[in-house]
Amino acid sequence: MFYQHAGDCMSGELKNASIAGPQGVNLRQVSWLGPLASPGRPMALAPVRFGIVNGGRCPCYIETVSIDPLSFAGTGTVAQAQMALQPAADFSAPLPPGASIDLVLSGTIPSRPGSYSTTVRVLTRDGDALAIPVALTVPASPVWGVAAMLVGL
Repeated sequence: MFYQHAGDCMSGELKNASIAGPQGVNLRQVSWLGPLASPGRPMALAPVRFGIVNGGRCPCYIETVSIDPLSFAGTGTVAQAQMALQPAADFSAPLPPGASIDLVLSGTIPSRPGSYSTTVRVLTRDGDALAIPVALTVPASPVWGVAAMLVGL
């Protein structure tokens, strides 16, 4: 079918596909509402692109890409957010050795300042799994600090 010249890859005896990605993704997005942001009021996450690569000697099929629910970093409780993870291109074809595919992280995140975390998960048809931790920091806008200083707080 595909890659008939790579006999080791077709035999199934040698598992030479290896999916790899960044060790982690660190995001920071300012909340203009700062301390006045209500817990139920989300804000849009600016889309973020990052890549995963087939670091092995054989092609691999990406079976699924998913993202865990966003949670508060300190407690692990689920935060109100609707995050989405989409491949930038169709991944139904095999990913050749050395080739990469971009993933796009988007959606809504809490507008309340704080630290949040989630995990991006990638699974190949051969059973290789990749987990990429995502850390999200939402600081209050610096305008809040300046305003508090002018008021004398």
